[in-house]
Amino acid sequence: MGCSVAGWGRAMAQSMDPVAGSTAMVAVGSSSRAGRGRRFEGGGMAFAQSDAVEVKRAPGKGRGVFARRAIRKGEVFERVPILFLTREEYAKGVDGTILGSYCFAWEGDRVALALGYGSIYNHSYRPNARYDDIGDRAKEFTALRAIEPGEEITINYNGKPRSRAKVWFDVVEPDEAGKVEA
Repeated sequence: MGCSVAGWGRAMAQSMDPVAGSTAMVAVGSSSRAGRGRRFEGGGMAFAQSDAVEVKRAPGKGRGVFARRAIRKGEVFERVPILFLTREEYAKGVDGTILGSYCFAWEGDRVALALGYGSIYNHSYRPNARYDDIGDRAKEFTALRAIEPGEEITINYNGKPRSRAKVWFDVVEPDEAGKVEA
């Protein structure tokens, strides 16, 4: 059930949805935009739960992140902290658990877990959002176009919204009528 942390560096993860009983793939970024976000004494960054998103069942995928309200094009709608483990720590106590299923490989000898909803966004080759690194401590999610309330928010796991590089699983995309196609 745990994910493999080898391979794609910062861009891969696999998660098992215990509620829906299905596997979803999740990822976080490869680009860097250090210095964004509010800094406080001691180098900390403040995080607040986003009022823009919620987690619900995603047809054909298990779970997904959905808009609770209208999100404007270019709006940063979620910023999440990241926790790190060494690969050794991951292998000793997290791999093979449900928590391990939401982890992803990071640079060097580290494995990361995005908090907030950062490890729950589903992949799409037609994403409506992107993710970016905020230094080495956080990810932020930005709307590529206007997103309507109730719409699933998706990202491209390849790190670039227009990338069509093959991913390691069958992609589930909605058709024009909103029905799921695999």
